[in-house]
Amino acid sequence: MPLRVLKKAAGAFQKFGEFIASVRLTVVLLFVLIPVAILGTLIPQGREYAEYAEKFGFKWTGLFYQLHLNTVFLSPWFLVLIVLLGANILGCLIVSVVRKKRTFGFILVHLSLILLIVGGLMSATMRIKGDLTLNEGQSASSITHREKTIPLGFELRLKDFELQHYEDGMEKLVIAIPGEKQAAEYRFRKNIWTEIPGANFQFRVEQFIPDFRFDMASRTAYSASDEPNNPAILVHMKGKDEDYTEWVFSNFSDFHMTKERPIGLKYIWAQDTPKAFISHVEILEGGKVVREQSIRVNHPLRYKGFSFYQASYDSQAEKWTGLAVVQDPGTVVIFTSIITIMLGLTLNIYFHPARKKNRKLET
Repeated sequence: MPLRVLKKAAGAFQKFGEFIASVRLTVVLLFVLIPVAILGTLIPQGREYAEYAEKFGFKWTGLFYQLHLNTVFLSPWFLVLIVLLGANILGCLIVSVVRKKRTFGFILVHLSLILLIVGGLMSATMRIKGDLTLNEGQSASSITHREKTIPLGFELRLKDFELQHYEDGMEKLVIAIPGEKQAAEYRFRKNIWTEIPGANFQFRVEQFIPDFRFDMASRTAYSASDEPNNPAILVHMKGKDEDYTEWVFSNFSDFHMTKERPIGLKYIWAQDTPKAFISHVEILEGGKVVREQSIRVNHPLRYKGFSFYQASYDSQAEKWTGLAVVQDPGTVVIFTSIITIMLGLTLNIYFHPARKKNRKLET
């Protein structure tokens, strides 16, 4: 009786192994995973409930939350499918190596695919992400992740915060020329003449008023405040038989064009967009500075497994910075797997065919 049970168990285990290592399972898994991955890119991930409700309605939002479609790549069922795909690839590799002679490149590619899946699972389950806000001179030694305090193992201190601006801001003057299908945009600086190609005209911005008001008694323009509530510029147009000045308002965006003045003007104003915001930080261990670095957009600080990214800043007093802090143990595994996949493919495509060709020539 025990022998029969063992034989049945061995047979069931063999069938399960054949199922795991079957190409049919690979096709089924890819048939499911590819549409799910596409769905995960079409549906915004990790947003608030209210945002989904406003965009998709309460009915669809409830379904998204029930099926974890708002966090597809972190959902339990997606992770189970990924684990099953990894087991399938490993099973196919083992069967292929046992039954046939396979090249080192072939084995390396398949092992790298498994390593890639492992790295993805590590990122999905072990990734730590938090936010850190520091004032100048302030330091922090921990972050908060999912309501838990995560120690950094060192201190990060904001030494200085720097906000750099473009010289000419984002102001533009749009000029519509009669007979032209599209209007042309011109960035400008005050009191500099600019030619308008093909129109025999030139213009110059002579004055800027952030909050335009007009005194009817004195017939003069003035600013009611320093705030840009009603930005306006005085444009001097000159060309052909024309020579005139005209106030153009940002809040009234219709083109200033009349029969007497055929050139249409439109003023586009925007608050000065920063060129760069930079956090000059120090890393302290045991009260001593061990490293100094500037963190800026696309130039993070990496130290002891943590990455610090520039995320936000104090646009008013320019005294504090907002940093996104990430620790992802799967990143190294993922990059390693990508490199080994490329190496395996190179061996398969170029090295092994060359060896076969040389052997044939020798025989």
